[in-house]
Amino acid sequence: MQTLYKRSVYIRSVALSTITLFALLLALAALAPLAASADQGTTDPPPAVPGETPVLAPTVVLTPTEGLELFAEDLGPAGAPLDATEPLTDSILPALSDYLVRDKSAGTAEDLANAFGDTVPARPLAVGPRVFLPMVGRAPAQAGPTPVTPTPVTPTPPAKGADITVVAWADPSLRVARGGTLAYELRVYNDGEGGAKSARVTLPFDPALMTLVGSRLDRGAGDWVSEVRSNAVVVTFGRLGDEEMRSGFVYFRVGSFLADNTVLSTRPAYSWSDDRGTHERSGPWAPVLVGGGNDSAAYVWTIVQPVTGLPSELRTFYSNRFAPGETVTTWLNAPRGVVSLDLRETVDEQGQVWLEYRPSLLAPGSYQMVVYGNKSRLAGVVTFVVR
Repeated sequence: MQTLYKRSVYIRSVALSTITLFALLLALAALAPLAASADQGTTDPPPAVPGETPVLAPTVVLTPTEGLELFAEDLGPAGAPLDATEPLTDSILPALSDYLVRDKSAGTAEDLANAFGDTVPARPLAVGPRVFLPMVGRAPAQAGPTPVTPTPVTPTPPAKGADITVVAWADPSLRVARGGTLAYELRVYNDGEGGAKSARVTLPFDPALMTLVGSRLDRGAGDWVSEVRSNAVVVTFGRLGDEEMRSGFVYFRVGSFLADNTVLSTRPAYSWSDDRGTHERSGPWAPVLVGGGNDSAAYVWTIVQPVTGLPSELRTFYSNRFAPGETVTTWLNAPRGVVSLDLRETVDEQGQVWLEYRPSLLAPGSYQMVVYGNKSRLAGVVTFVVR
């Protein structure tokens, strides 16, 4: 009897220990995601440099639940034949078309027409070449000094510099819901032969229309929110090697009482330092409309005039969403595959580009012109018809 009692006590103690261990494991499993989320939701500055006053990063309010995401370049249907992208035309500007129809009936606002118009603006007149005339008079000839044999000097090879392009890609990219979250992915590309010591991106915003609520950056690479102003957020990216790309996210809360078709407008300005010095540029314009829901497109806004015409008619393609100074190249999505074009143009300082194309060798049918920015990696797609 005593033996049975001892065995019963032993079994109960083992069962109690097992239950306690299982409860402890459950508690640790529940705390792990919270610890990871808390760690991801903070944006800390890099270690302070002696002699410099560190700038404290803001407290992040919005913490996305998903893990760190880095942009992977993908043109999607822009690089596929037309028959493989049948719904493409309907997916590029669906909500925008509805907005334009309704807005025209009430009178289109100038800022909306500039952001999502349907008319190609006139190309600015080119400035004529300046003519410099040689001076007629000259000093009388004089005997020169005795030539001195120069000492040969070995030239120092120039330092290799970085070539940085910054794109702010909005998500959603066409229309964002009132009271919703608007994310901007800051994509930083280095196409130079040398590395950049750091890159500083300033993203302006209108505080009357939206509020900065959070960020998600690669702290291990030295990326952090280095400054928050009343109308702009500044993100500093750490060193970028040659041919390297990195991205980070900033999040805004859109106003809850904004009118339909309010334009949320931003254009990043950025600078970087390398072995050649400090440089400054501007990125592409990235406007988004406000409405009752979210709508996105994989391509930047691009239009063509005329949309339908004879093969002999000249088409003009236009967009104002590319990086200033970059070169755009083009190709066609045709019913039987992709057709390369020897058509390229340089984007002006406002991000605008005009391309003229006469489809004299195309058979009647529907085609898509793809305009690709070689620095921004942005693509514009627009459909036209040959009669």
